[in-house]
Amino acid sequence: MADLAASGDAPELGAPLPPSRLGTQDHWNSVYEREVKMFNEIGDEGEVWFGEDSAQDMVEWAEEHFPHLDGRILDLGTGNGQLLFAFSAAGYTSLTGVDYSPLSIQLAESVLAARLASDEHTVSSPPPSFFTADILDVALGETVPHVTDSEEKWDLVTDKGTYDAVCLSDEVRQGRNLRELYVESVSKLLQPGGLFLITSCNWTQAELEKAFVTPASGLSVHSHVPRASFQFGGSTGSSITTVAFEKQ
Repeated sequence: MADLAASGDAPELGAPLPPSRLGTQDHWNSVYEREVKMFNEIGDEGEVWFGEDSAQDMVEWAEEHFPHLDGRILDLGTGNGQLLFAFSAAGYTSLTGVDYSPLSIQLAESVLAARLASDEHTVSSPPPSFFTADILDVALGETVPHVTDSEEKWDLVTDKGTYDAVCLSDEVRQGRNLRELYVESVSKLLQPGGLFLITSCNWTQAELEKAFVTPASGLSVHSHVPRASFQFGGSTGSSITTVAFEKQ
């Protein structure tokens, strides 16, 4: 599932991945159509990408490096909202999740309603908000409701698997690939000093740094979340990678 964490001299560091159906909106609409049905039938909240521990690790990183419980947090490709629910349980109160799949947002809102009605979960007040939005439009100069229609930019932007999916698309918009648009959008969303926290299963730390730390993005490496590693074929690797970047 994940690439080996390569050394700095890896060939074609960060080379494009072959396109896949996982990089299409049709795929994710079908995924969330199925998960909405499962939630309505048996209350299954859906898959937690990379496992619950990965979300908790991101929250614990934030508690150390971003302890502002009222700071504005935007989750990109929020899916069923599980990452924001973890932040909410930790006391963060200004949480917004966006996804380009309307069915994802339908699922996240249904899960939120069920959690608010239950005594089993801690949900911050106010609770997370979820909206359908394609954040790649930010790079194309378009206003994205609930994302760019405020004078305030975002203090913390999170991604758990979304960039991975974007990189599996061969779509081109206005002559630019989606991977390039994604990096630019993230940069434009952050206020100076804002943080971008990303967890990936397809890219190593070195590859993420190469993609996001560019003169145009204005991002620099802030920190990373240590992960358990393994040895294979003379290389050291980990199943997922989590890196934080800061907007200059």
